[in-house]
This record gives sequence, structure tokens and C-alpha cells, in this order.
Amino acid sequence: MDIREEFSRLSAIVKTNLIGTFSMDLNSGIMQFSPEAAEKMSIEYCKEIEGGQCVIHYDDFIMQVHIHDKTSARKAFARIFDGTWAEEEFLAFRFPSALEKYEWLSIKVVYEREMALGGITDYSANMRLHTLSTLALEGASKYTFYYDFKTGKIAFNDEFVNDYAIHSNPVDDGLNWLATMTTSETQKEEIYFAMRKINANESDTVDLKLRIYDGHSKALRWLHLRGKCSRNFDQSPDMLAGSILDITHQVRNEELNSLIIEGSSDCVFVFDLEKDIFEFSSKIYDLVPLRSRKMQNGMETWLNFIVPHDRPAFTAAIDKIMTGETDNFKVEFRLKGRESSPFWVACSGKCSTDEKGTPILIAGSLINLDTMSNYSQYMDEAMNANRSSGLPNRAAFYQDLETIIDEAIGREPETLGHIIMIDIDGFGSINSLHGLLIGDRMLMEYGALLAMLVPFDGKLYHFGNNLFVVYIKQTRKEPAQKLAEQIRNYSSSGLLVGDIHLMMTVSLGVAGFNNEDKVEDVLVNAELALRRAKEIRNSVDYFEAEYRKTYLERLSLEAELSDCINDDFRGFEVFYQPFYSISLNAFIGAEALLRWRDSDGKIVSPGAVIPALQSMGVFNEVESWIFRTSAEQCAKWKIVSGHDDFVVNVNMSPQRAASGGLTDEVREVMARYDLQMYNMFLELTEEGIIMSSQSNVQTLKELRQLGARISLDDFGTGYSSLGHLRHLPVCELKIDRSFVIDIENSETGREFLGALINLAHIMNYVVCVEGVENLEQLRILVNLNADIIQGFYFSPPIPAERFEKEFILPNDCEESFSKRYRDVWGVDL
Repeated sequence: MDIREEFSRLSAIVKTNLIGTFSMDLNSGIMQFSPEAAEKMSIEYCKEIEGGQCVIHYDDFIMQVHIHDKTSARKAFARIFDGTWAEEEFLAFRFPSALEKYEWLSIKVVYEREMALGGITDYSANMRLHTLSTLALEGASKYTFYYDFKTGKIAFNDEFVNDYAIHSNPVDDGLNWLATMTTSETQKEEIYFAMRKINANESDTVDLKLRIYDGHSKALRWLHLRGKCSRNFDQSPDMLAGSILDITHQVRNEELNSLIIEGSSDCVFVFDLEKDIFEFSSKIYDLVPLRSRKMQNGMETWLNFIVPHDRPAFTAAIDKIMTGETDNFKVEFRLKGRESSPFWVACSGKCSTDEKGTPILIAGSLINLDTMSNYSQYMDEAMNANRSSGLPNRAAFYQDLETIIDEAIGREPETLGHIIMIDIDGFGSINSLHGLLIGDRMLMEYGALLAMLVPFDGKLYHFGNNLFVVYIKQTRKEPAQKLAEQIRNYSSSGLLVGDIHLMMTVSLGVAGFNNEDKVEDVLVNAELALRRAKEIRNSVDYFEAEYRKTYLERLSLEAELSDCINDDFRGFEVFYQPFYSISLNAFIGAEALLRWRDSDGKIVSPGAVIPALQSMGVFNEVESWIFRTSAEQCAKWKIVSGHDDFVVNVNMSPQRAASGGLTDEVREVMARYDLQMYNMFLELTEEGIIMSSQSNVQTLKELRQLGARISLDDFGTGYSSLGHLRHLPVCELKIDRSFVIDIENSETGREFLGALINLAHIMNYVVCVEGVENLEQLRILVNLNADIIQGFYFSPPIPAERFEKEFILPNDCEESFSKRYRDVWGVDL
């Protein structure tokens, strides 16, 4: 049989890169390949028959599949034989080609009487997309690229093409093109040297920092290219794929920091406690006769410059650091300088520790008190500076703004200026992932970046932790907003701290003030605008008068919520939204979601209730109530439905995990309602689990050892990568609804989501996709092999009674289920 004549139905499924066809007798297992397929694939043990077609038993065919793909190939063929293979499914595998190297191929199959008819496609392009998607997830990078060694072409993702005005994509002769884009002969040689090492099989990675021209503005930009090479069967390089980071601002920050240190009127120092090395800025030469700014055997050498009577005070300050009594270094002593008489200096700084809490270095400054007008000036400056960044602090802001307002009292009401309040989104996750030392250095780097952006007549303040405030002497709203947007855009490039590139976003609140305002009111206004901005993240909000009204309404809401909680959770309810399993073709559980009715019986938006509960400090108590209520409901539905494996997901905050006793509570509640651990999933948001401290993560691991299931909610919207999640006790990923919006009209969106689902499956995660709202989205997710679906297409969150009627009782839901979903596959379910 010439199977090419029988292939019209399969051709409608296999649309691109078709290289050949085959048929397989389901009784004998004999496979017959078309001449095109036989020519492309290096198939051993096969017998050539009339027409150039090849015949082979499927066992011999699988023996030639790449060793890492044999298991999946055997499982796929077993399903083809037993008739459970769906037309939408495909098998991707590596197979030797006529060029004596492994190439990625894929097959799809349709049934024709007792035969399976299949098409073979070139799957290499899909694997490139998979690799790029992986890199984007692991590297948290906005830009990606790949270089094809066979064609010499270099290709970039759409964001890079648009942002850097690349005129053609992919670019021919990509290596030479990249070299011509650089501004340095040294950098050109670094490019060619890195590629020579890959070609010689001496390396599989590249790590280059290049300065190139921006295609839009023709301005010079610094880019950091990092990539890894995949190799062919003969170890020749196949494709180099990686990420690109724009580090222009970081390079400028490093230059600026150097200028700040050397231009400071103080002498800046770093004392490496592990290596016993003192290092000073050049201002040290004005104080003591040193030969070098770096001092080996630091402690002993430095003490020689201190007046003997004052040495105990200096060593005592060091001892307090080493014993962990404090992390603030502050001491005054006399130095033996270049002149004959000693002089007083004030030494202050801050200690950094490693992940174990061991002190590793002290950074600070030396101030010659004899050169200051008086000692009180020094004390005033010390009290008004933030210790981690050296910037003016909240106390300095109060003094400055009170002076500005006082000087304008008595005049007609007029706008005196604006303040911009800046909050680094998710800063806690950076401390958790990289440690407090990197977090402190990030604040210093970010302070330097902001200092570049503040106008000459403005001033920058650091209120503490990740909160900065900018004052500008600008009376109009539009320029103030424009500056805030500029700060937001510059911040989105992230910061380079040492060798670590930290991605970041900021939220900003802007407020104007006049000569009738109080400083407290100005700060409250800016904070209210900042709260609005943080609800969206990475955004700017300008204070409006109605925000005050909303603020007062929030206080009223909190008072009513407090009364209801004290009255045995009066008005609180748990709604449920169903989960649908594609493989089981059934509803398998629900997510429990909090709802609250006010005194009029109306449901108040969870977007207002949950933040209010969190700010009240009672959210842990409410979460415990939700967990107990949902567990009791789950136990009831197990009996009513007759399904022992019914599942209810309950949301949990990282604060609840940190509060202690969670493991014991879960064990007690599950035992009380005779539930198995697999009946309840605990959901944490992506940001929440990444921001969790080590003790919180340990709590989650204890829950997993107990048998509880941990689900990661809103995946894809925060800071995590799949590489980091491998070390966390997560068994399910819930992909955020933002990946589903308009997916039916976006081929790129479908490809990216498919790569994400595939990668999650490789790492043994169950994948639940949220936000499905129509039939076409459902069909796409079925084809992309999602495991579980949740969304308004099935049902919004509904009360327990209604949920039981529609999704638990078999007689009530069987008919409607069949009518609603028969169109997914074209048959009744």
C-alpha cells in the first residue's frame, strides 16, 4: 500500500516541516516508511521494498531512538497499539539522520482500519523554542538569542528586535555582524576567541560584556551576553542559546560610586574581617602617612596609628561586632597624623555578615573632627543620615520639609513642591535568595542610581529598608509624574551587584504639597498613592483627594471586619471554584476562596477584604478558619460523591507558615475530619514562597514529609525560576491567568505556554492552568497537555450548596456536563 495516497486526513493535522510518512500494522507491528523518510533517517535493520519504501519492526525502530528518549517512545507506541492515542498528541524524539548525527523529529498518528498512519516532522525548531523558553525562565531575562553554527545566523526574540531596532531577524553572518556592532577591537577579539573555544570543544559557554550602539537613539549601551552551546552527535557545535541583559545603568553606577567615594569629603574604608585587610579611599593620605591605601595585617598595623590611650576603645568596638552584640560600628579616638599633635576622628560604619550570621566586613567612614566647625555639626549629620546608604533619613526629611513650609506660611496658598515615594517591589525575596549583604549593597547601588536622576534643586532621602523619598522643587504635576516614570523605567533594568544581576521593579506614589499642609499629611498622601501603585506593581500613582475618602472607608471596613471575627466569623463564607482534570475527564476538586458579606448582606470584593485583614494582623486567624471550614466540607463531599480522592485547595500566606504550629494544625484538622493528606492542597503564591525565610521553607518541607501537597499559585508573575523551585517542596504549578488571555489569537503565546507546560512536566510538576474562559482556550490547553483546568468557563467561585448541586451530585451534573463539553472532542463525554 502506498500510504502517501492515504495521507490526506493526517496532512490536516501535521501542517509544517513534514519530511515523510509511515504506516504501521497494529497486528504485526511492522512499520513501512516512505522513501522521503527513509532518505532523511538513518534506519538500520530495515528491508527496502518496491518504490523505495522501507519495512522494519517497531521494536527495531525504537532500539535506534536516542537512549534518553526510548522510554517515552515505548510508552507512546504502547498507547498507539491499545487505541488510546489521540490525534492531537505527538511524540518528540531524537533519531540518527543520514548525516550521522542525532536530530529532533516528531510523529503524529491517525487510525485507518487496522493500520496506524503517521507523519514525521522536523522538530528542531520547536526544540530551539523550548530551549529559549527555558533560558528565559531560568535567567529571568527579558532578551534571548540563539546562534546557529550550521547557517551562521543569529536570531533574537521580538523584545530585543523592537527595543534595539534590529532591521532583519535572523541576521546573516551573525558573528561578524555582532563584532561590527561593538565599539572596541578588544571586545571584537573576545567574541571571536569565545567562539573559537566552542568550535575547539574547549568550552560550552560564553560570557561577554559588550558595548554596542542602540539602533533607535544611536546611544552606546552595555550588554551582557550569556549563553550555552548544544552539540551534535559528533560533538560539533549545533546551537548557542542564551540571554542578554542591558547593564548600562549598572556600569554607570559603578563609575558613579567610584567618583562618590573618591570625591567624598570623608575618608571611606572597608575592613575585611576574614582576611584582616583594611582598604581606604585616597583621603586617608590626608590623615596618616600610609604607603598604600590597602593595609595587610590590618588590625595590628592600624592600631599603631591610634594614640595608645584610645586603642582599647577601638578594639572594644570591634569585639562588639565579632560577638554579634551589634552590627553598628561607632567609636571616636585620636590618630597620630602627619603633624606632631594627635587629632580626634569619628569612625562609624556597619557590619555585614554571611548566611550563617558571621561578621565578614565593616564598611564606613572616618571624619576628622578637628576640621569641622563644631562637634554638634557632626552629631547632627550622624543623626540625620541613613546608616546603610549614607543618605539623609526620615528625620532629615521632616526638618527640611518643615523649614520649606514654615518659610511660606502667611502667603497665599500655593504648591511648594512634590515628593515621590519609591518602594522596591518584593525586596524581601532578594534578601531571602541572596542574603542580607547583597540586599544592603543593592540599596547602596540603587541610592546611587536615584542620585543621578534627582534634579539639582531636589533632594533624595532613604527612610529605611527599601523605601526612598525624593523631594523636588517642582510646582506642576506633569513634570513630577514624568520624573517618577523616568525613575520607574531606569529601575526596570535591574542592578548589577558584584557578579549578580538583580532584576527589580519599583512602585511610586507622587503627592504635591502647599504651605497649608503638615509634613505628616504630605507623607500620608504619598503613601496612599504608593499603596495604589503597589496593587499593580511596577507603576506610578498620583495622589487624588478621593484617596483620603477611600482611606477612611478602609478604616471603617477594618472595624466591621474585626467585629465579625470576634462574633464567630459572622458574615464570612467559603466559596468554591471547580477543577477539571483533562486525563480523567472529570471534575476532581475545588479551590476554596474567602468571601465576606457586610451588614446589608452584600458580598464585599475580596480585593478590599483581604488587604484589610492583612493590615489588621488577623489574616493568620482567618486562614485557619478557612482551612477548618474547607476540610469539613471536603470530608462531606467525599461521602456524597463517593470519591475518596476528592481535593480541595486552600490558599496560605507565607506569614501563616512563619507563625509556627502550622504542621501540628494540619495534622490535627486532617485527623479530625478523617481526611487523607492528598485531599487538601496548600497554595502559596510564587512571590510568597520565594520571599519565605529558611524557617518557612523548613515548615513547608515538614508538611511535605507529613504527606501534604504544596501548590505554587500565580506561577510566572513573580521572581522565581524553575531551577530555584527544584529545591522547594512544590508538587503542583498553577500557571497564572495572564498566560491564557487572548491565547486563541496569539501563536507566540501558545508556543510559550506549551514550552512552559512541557518544561514543568519534565521536572515532574502537575500543571494547573487558571483563567480559562471559553471553549477555544480549553481546546488549546487540551492540545498543550495541561493536566488541570480552572476558570469561569466551567464556573465562577460559588457557595458550597450550589457547588454540591452542580458538581458533586452525579444525577444533577452528569447531563449538563455531557452537553457542555462534548464539543471539546466532538463526542459525548
